[in-house]
Amino acid sequence: EVEKKFPDKGIKISEKWESENKINTAFTFEDMVTKGTKAVMDITFFPLTSAKTAKLKTSYKREHVNAGVSCDVDMEEGPKLHGHIVTGYKGWLLGVESSFDTAKSALMKTNFIVGYQADDIQVHTKIQGYSD
Repeated sequence: EVEKKFPDKGIKISEKWESENKINTAFTFEDMVTKGTKAVMDITFFPLTSAKTAKLKTSYKREHVNAGVSCDVDMEEGPKLHGHIVTGYKGWLLGVESSFDTAKSALMKTNFIVGYQADDIQVHTKIQGYSD
């Protein structure tokens, strides 16, 4: 694995040749737009088959919110979009996640999460709204 960091600019570049004979290259950008933001471009290349995939992930994390959007690009299957947001306040958590297949113009899943956590109890539930 090779890694190069530019901490003053919030940039990290890494490349890894894995045992499954694939090469991963990732470009990471943190806190460039505003504090709590992160963007990662992850590219995978399979030398034996010449197949390529790419993922673009963005996230925003602060004290009471965690949100993200990602796009998985498979050159054969087309892009898939994923998004999530979770917010919490005074022990309560509320979240939603969803995925969309652009090639099929179809919603792949939508899930809702509700939870509560205190010193002596923790309760959470997941409501699966739609799944293909």
